[in-house]
Amino acid sequence: MDRILHALATERFFTVETAACVEEWLLRPLRRARAQRAIAEAGLATKLTELKDVARVARLRAHGIVLGLGLDDAEVVARAHAELPVPAEQKLPMQTFGLVAVILATMGCAIGVRIATKPFDAAGSGLGKAFAQNFGTHVASVANGSRPNAETAVKHVFPARTLTPPADRAMTELFAAQVAAAGDPGRMPVVFEKTRNVNAAFATLGQPWYLDARYYHEAPLLYAFYREREDEGTAEKYAPERIVYLWRLDRLNISKAALGYTHRDADAALVLYDQIEELLIRDVLPALAEGEKLDFIDTASRDPKKAWQEDVEMRAARMVRESFATAANHDDLVELGTLLAKRRALVKRWQADLSSQGRILREPNRLVPEADYVADLWHLVPSSTRHEWEDVHERLLSTRMTTTFEALRDRFAADIARHELQHRFDGQRTKECDGETPCAKMLIPAAVKNRVGPKDEAPVLLGSLPARVRNETSAYLAQMASPSSMPKMAILSLLRTVLDREAWGDVYCNTTIVLLDVLASEFGLVDEAMPLVAGGAVQRASVASLVAVLFAKPDDELRAGAGKKWRELYGEELPLAVITPGHQAKRWRH
Repeated sequence: MDRILHALATERFFTVETAACVEEWLLRPLRRARAQRAIAEAGLATKLTELKDVARVARLRAHGIVLGLGLDDAEVVARAHAELPVPAEQKLPMQTFGLVAVILATMGCAIGVRIATKPFDAAGSGLGKAFAQNFGTHVASVANGSRPNAETAVKHVFPARTLTPPADRAMTELFAAQVAAAGDPGRMPVVFEKTRNVNAAFATLGQPWYLDARYYHEAPLLYAFYREREDEGTAEKYAPERIVYLWRLDRLNISKAALGYTHRDADAALVLYDQIEELLIRDVLPALAEGEKLDFIDTASRDPKKAWQEDVEMRAARMVRESFATAANHDDLVELGTLLAKRRALVKRWQADLSSQGRILREPNRLVPEADYVADLWHLVPSSTRHEWEDVHERLLSTRMTTTFEALRDRFAADIARHELQHRFDGQRTKECDGETPCAKMLIPAAVKNRVGPKDEAPVLLGSLPARVRNETSAYLAQMASPSSMPKMAILSLLRTVLDREAWGDVYCNTTIVLLDVLASEFGLVDEAMPLVAGGAVQRASVASLVAVLFAKPDDELRAGAGKKWRELYGEELPLAVITPGHQAKRWRH
């Protein structure tokens, strides 16, 4: 300000606006405003009217010099002003430089904090982004009849320098094998081999990507995953097996319904975080809130007069609270369940409102929905319910709630890992078999034969219904028998397949019946008057009655019983599996 007033007092400039050029450019607006206020106040303290005289008075006041009545005498003011020091000329805008440095430092800190606290997004850049945005499009185009050159396709899917050696060559060979196998399932062994080669290349590079393949409707499909974690499963008399925990990356509209899977041509047991989170969020964890129940019964079968329906759903909810009781703080468990139950109730209200408009609203599959429900439904639902939704998600996004959820997910995922590991161990015993001829090493227990055959001792094909039910029964019993398992959660995860009429008849429905059969036999609960199946139909009241008794048993008793029945069914000792934690990549919180 002092430079501006001096410039006016010495008549270098004749307006405040032009005199402001003597100040640093970044500070000019502030100092020009201060100079204008100083001149306005000086004008009230003197009878002088010329700008140079008023500016001199303003400078004298700013320097604390009081002239009394002399402020009205231009000569007195001029002589006093001449005694004031001349302000230094501005050479380098040091204050501007300093202010800019402070601003830049502040911005840098803010950006650094943003980067440090922003949730990791596996699909946000680089290879992850290419898998998420481009990979599925390529796979779908081949399935729909396109036959691109492999090298051209790799360059199109993966931008320059995102795919490095040896992964680039391995991916090119995989794309070539994929195109060659379109319409020719006999070429799939080469696709599986090339898929394993790509995974080996990513492992060599230390990169967290994983691919798998399958043949579907005359097309070789490729799936891309983010490999968040990898463990190793070992047991006496068995070769070590990889266990990988995966998030889906590609956006093909085909997904696995299972919580995990493996197959003879894979190189690991695969645990699917997407499906685990969907099951927990939609069906299981809302039951952590007192008074909530699980939903197993199909709508057409709902009947309030059938007491077993309400009973089994309420018992299942209590079992969920008991099974997860030691996984996290009790109050946090209740709060998480209450928030998820409240959100589910909100969605049901919205679904009812929107159905009258011919609109379909999907329930969230994740702890934090990937869709923006509030923005999408802004004009379609009451504002009060939107505020409820925002309040729920503000609390769900807290570190305490996300940490609690991940603890529950990891606890459940450990059981799924043991299940898939058993499939790998079982596969080691039949690896000489192929899918074209009956497998003599595939022994079918009597409990499985009684439900799905065969009626004689003839060997079965690997992919037949008896073989698949045999393998699933083995894996579920092994999962239940694991020392740290939640055995009742294994039963719960299968209940819908027998209580929902629309799920009857598939591999998992038959597996559930076999599993309940053998557990009833082990604990002396077989009741000829209440068969689980009669006339080809599941007797759901009988299932609910048996499940109620099983849920009332201590976990240790169920673990011991499951292990005993596995030994009886398969004629050998159940593998005592040890799962050793391995590589942990960055957690991907969608």
